[in-house]
Amino acid sequence: PKRLPCCADVGDDRPRSAAEFRERLIALLSDPVPEVRRQAHSSLVLLAGRDLGEGAGAAGRWREALAPAR
Repeated sequence: PKRLPCCADVGDDRPRSAAEFRERLIALLSDPVPEVRRQAHSSLVLLAGRDLGEGAGAAGRWREALAPAR
């Protein structure tokens, strides 16, 4: 059977920090595989506790919402 990519499948180069993990999820919002985009979005909703949407402009909204407090 064909194996679909999964947003949790980051290979051997695993994120070393929470910020890197968040950025990888945000990058997956533009993945060509719809299921990967859906899973990345679902994970971001769980992290943020709210839904900031998908599509154009979503990456910026997610980055802003999940940025560490300064």
